[in-house]
Amino acid sequence: IARRYLLLDIAARLGAAPATPAEKLTGCLLVPGYGPFHGIKLDRLVAEAIRVAPALKGDLDQSHIMLADIRWLCEQELAMTS
Repeated sequence: IARRYLLLDIAARLGAAPATPAEKLTGCLLVPGYGPFHGIKLDRLVAEAIRVAPALKGDLDQSHIMLADIRWLCEQELAMTS
């Protein structure tokens, strides 16, 4: 649970809306409630999570664990992917 909320917190704190309407949102974790299209690219999300919590690097490097965490956040309606 803590790892999942860490990902959500990083997306909320470091995410941003696209600079231009033409910028693609694909590959992003979007966080509702922070303005339209507030999100972060998934690769940046993982890099920041590893930087903030290096002890979780083993878990975050395993794509199936990270994808399960992101899916859980979406199922709980705390975030959405694009």
